Amino acid sequence: MIEVTIIPNVGWDNLDVVDLNTAKQLKGAGYDKPSYYYWQDRDILFTPKGLKRVKQGKRRMNHNKYESWIYSAPTRKEVEQFIRKLNK
Repeated sequence: MIEVTIIPNVGWDNLDVVDLNTAKQLKGAGYDKPSYYYWQDRDILFTPKGLKRVKQGKRRMNHNKYESWIYSAPTRKEVEQFIRKLNK
């Protein structure tokens, strides 16, 4: 069972997105949909860890297909849809 925690009103687009722990659980459960936001769980050169967003005007991406320390941060609605499909 995925324990979902939402961070409300994130960014200039005021989206409700999942926290890092939820994003990790979703990745482990197979979540592979594109999202605007993502978590970076380690510091890299010039970019500290934390919640990030794709650049304005860019398409959403499936961040879960990249490094093991990058996690998609879907919206509340996207998580609800994913969990409904899992429970079918």
